[in-house]
Amino acid sequence: MGPYREASAAEVLEAPTRDGPARLEVGPRAISLELAGQTRLTVTDGYIALQPLARRRRPRSYALDGRRLLVARADPTEEVGLWYEVKPEIMRRIFGLRPPELLDRRAWEAWQALDRLYQRLREALAAHRGRAGGAIEYGRGADRVLVTDDGERYVIYVRRLFRERPRRALEVYADGTVVTPGGGGDARTRLSSRFAITVSGDTIRFADPHGQDLARLWLPWITEEERYALARRLGERVDRSQPDSAPAH
Repeated sequence: MGPYREASAAEVLEAPTRDGPARLEVGPRAISLELAGQTRLTVTDGYIALQPLARRRRPRSYALDGRRLLVARADPTEEVGLWYEVKPEIMRRIFGLRPPELLDRRAWEAWQALDRLYQRLREALAAHRGRAGGAIEYGRGADRVLVTDDGERYVIYVRRLFRERPRRALEVYADGTVVTPGGGGDARTRLSSRFAITVSGDTIRFADPHGQDLARLWLPWITEEERYALARRLGERVDRSQPDSAPAH
């Protein structure tokens, strides 16, 4: 029995996508996701198998052995992406589903079907792998930014210049703590409010009350709209920890 074994499915969900129908099978021993008869992804206890069905390409397999497997939803495109932890702090997008274009009521129903498939896939993987947590992605093609969310902390993975895979670039905690990795270890600083997070050109800035940079995140790979959306998301997480009003003296 290898990584390509299949188990009879206990549950089946289908959804239209821009590239054809997607089919999710959730069974007691395996989870399978197939796109339009072209590619099938199977998750078992120890492996992920990615098998091309229509093209003459070799199948690939990835060992899980404690590594993370995350389902992300793209902002604002609503694509569904499956991300695999290649090495600690380095992620790779291995599978994706694109929603159909919104042209009529049937397309809207197709988006809802894809949303149900996404939710079920996330639940099934969380139960199968024993780990939960959400993820968001920004960008298109190979230049995507991944943001993981454990409820208290966002971890942002960005592809560096001349590097192929996104790796951990910044962490933002609900209490305003910002962590940036470096050669000598992580550096930590603290934001005073969500207004300390702004966008300047291709960069998201994290500043002190005097406007001096505490940290910077260079994101030329995504659009200006996406940079502003990510900055707002980070600010909302920091804002949750701020008091509603100043304490009385």
